[in-house]
Amino acid sequence: MRKALILSIITVFIASISSTAMAAEWSKTEEVNHRKMWYKFKRGVTNVLTSPAELPKHIKAEVSEHDGKGSKAIAALGGTTKGLAYSVARMGSGLWDMVSFNLSIPRNYAPLMQPEYVCEKE
Repeated sequence: MRKALILSIITVFIASISSTAMAAEWSKTEEVNHRKMWYKFKRGVTNVLTSPAELPKHIKAEVSEHDGKGSKAIAALGGTTKGLAYSVARMGSGLWDMVSFNLSIPRNYAPLMQPEYVCEKE
């Protein structure tokens, strides 16, 4: 058990060092665009703060999609599940944008999630 824990810690450490080095090298080759960099940070803050809005958005979409085709309760349950998953994903995407705002990863400061914000249409 102790060997597995030590091996896990070493693996995580090596992976974090190599990914940081790769990101640093990648960012050197790309021209820094300060406007896009700060837009990425703003997008991250916005997505973290608005991530709970994914829940009612997906509940409404699922219920209206299944209108008259069965139980609305089952559609609401499906929308809740989908909304929670999207909420967690949007929060993770926002946190990633906030932490890595100074790196052009993904290329050209592109968003991880589409649509870029909760309020946009898919």
